[in-house]
Amino acid sequence: MGLKPHIDPKQDWEKYRRWVRTADLAWLPVDRKRALRSTFFYKVETVEHEQKRCVLIWPEYSYTRPDSRKSAGIGIGFVASLLLAAVRAPLAPQYIVGTGYVPSYLALCHAFDSVFLSEDPAMTEWERSLYRSLVQATPGYDRTTGVVEMGTIPIHPRTTPPSDPTLHHAWCRYLAQNPHWTNGYTCMLFARVTGRVLIATAQRLAARARLHLGFPNSSV
Repeated sequence: MGLKPHIDPKQDWEKYRRWVRTADLAWLPVDRKRALRSTFFYKVETVEHEQKRCVLIWPEYSYTRPDSRKSAGIGIGFVASLLLAAVRAPLAPQYIVGTGYVPSYLALCHAFDSVFLSEDPAMTEWERSLYRSLVQATPGYDRTTGVVEMGTIPIHPRTTPPSDPTLHHAWCRYLAQNPHWTNGYTCMLFARVTGRVLIATAQRLAARARLHLGFPNSSV
């Protein structure tokens, strides 16, 4: 990810430092040589919206080495954020929220039945109201286009659909909502954590662990 020309690198670095220092969870998996595989930072925020309590999980500054994108460590960090949210607000609904380019969106679509990019009829009325409050408070959000202008710009962005055919619809959906994403525009992503998400995550972690241990007939 690169910076747009008008962004001061020093200010961007300070922004990064402030966010990381205030994160509720830092997940930094390493390989067998103790080299860093990925960085994952999460803020877990308990909020009350229209007299209903919920937990917002904000993943940010997540980067993974290309050779580690199928490791179990990615899922473990995600599960840890869900556990922290459950401890802070037991039984309260949990939502993954935050701005994201196409790769982040497709990664969420692997685990979630529905990842919303805007207010959607499939949301409850309360969820649409929550989503509206989140985007309105997001710097760079344009209510006319429905996207967020970022200070970053993708380097060598994906311009072809993913190889996984189950993600083709999601790919088209994102591009329809945000056709100029390669110029540094993102969508506000919004996904509710459900029982199906937890089961799918557990299955994926188990499969990746078997693959890492060299067990036969394992799949990612």
